[in-house]
Amino acid sequence: MSTTGPSRKVMLLGEIAVGKTSLVRRLVHNTFEHNYKATVGVDIYEYRVAPEGLGLAPSRQMSETGGASECSGVSETSGASQGGEASEGGERAEARAAPVPRSAPAPSESPASGGLRLIIWDTDGDFGEAIFSHVYCRGAAAALVIADLSRPETWPSLGTLAKGFASHFPGRPYELVMNKHDLAPQVAEEDLAEQGGVSGLGQSVLLTSAKTGDGVERAFVALARKIVRRGL
Repeated sequence: MSTTGPSRKVMLLGEIAVGKTSLVRRLVHNTFEHNYKATVGVDIYEYRVAPEGLGLAPSRQMSETGGASECSGVSETSGASQGGEASEGGERAEARAAPVPRSAPAPSESPASGGLRLIIWDTDGDFGEAIFSHVYCRGAAAALVIADLSRPETWPSLGTLAKGFASHFPGRPYELVMNKHDLAPQVAEEDLAEQGGVSGLGQSVLLTSAKTGDGVERAFVALARKIVRRGL
């Protein structure tokens, strides 16, 4: 596992079977499995975004914050799922944004020189809004909120979970993602935003396909850039 660059915790939020695990496995391992297996509790992955992907040059941050840029990956998971202990005990804790040290990092730990390591928590879709009061969310720096473009019944969860994250973790960034766009007809972004309950959030909805890989890296890199820009 890479130790270069600082690490930040990223939550994957969404209903069951919207493709959270498929997205992170495509990102980290560049693989896709057709056989669906529900996540129980949480699985943890790591992915490193290089300084160039963050829009950074050595020792300074570039003002350009456009689309996704190239990034390098450390395709390693933490090992076993951590769902057993916490989910069996039913442990619940009030979600609080963990304080982030503001002291200047050492050069090897700076995003400008070492990139940013995303520690990605792939959560069980059964939690719903209860995830925000669960210990799993403690210390989260950002979130990818995901719905299934091919199943309109999942769209409202996009707004519900995005607003819940913003309420429990004020100032922490998130990206809105509609996955499985390869399985769905083209839908106008205005319709997606309205039916997903996110039209008033001032953010675009990103389209991804874990199956083809389209838009996957771009979504995670966009979130990493927001983390760096906000100094988290």
